[in-house]
Amino acid sequence: MHENILKGLKAFGTKLTLKEENCKSISTFGEAKKTLEKCAKLREDFETISEKLIPHLRRYETKVNILTAAIDKDDYQGLEDGFEE
Repeated sequence: MHENILKGLKAFGTKLTLKEENCKSISTFGEAKKTLEKCAKLREDFETISEKLIPHLRRYETKVNILTAAIDKDDYQGLEDGFEE
């Protein structure tokens, strides 16, 4: 899963870099304005999905840390311990 997420983020970054390169060839103000509007919307959408994902990632990290600590203490009791939402 981690690899797939990284692949998707890398592809997203690559496409953004290509778009940036394409922007260097814009020749009219109208075309520049239209491109800027599209980029602003893309940024907003990316920020929105990132903001929604971050709390889940933090909870995931906390739960993995709990499991890791349980392994370290050799005290694993089951998923109920420390996993209330």
